[in-house]
Amino acid sequence: EALQEALPPLVELCQAVRRAIDFAEAIKVSFRMLVQE
Repeated sequence: EALQEALPPLVELCQAVRRAIDFAEAIKVSFRMLVQE
């Protein structure tokens, strides 16, 4: 029961982390493009 209650915040946290990683990757790619030009 405690695990089920703790699960939604953990899932939200994982999604937030994934989103942050995607965001960082996008910034890296656009920065690389700017540097190449």
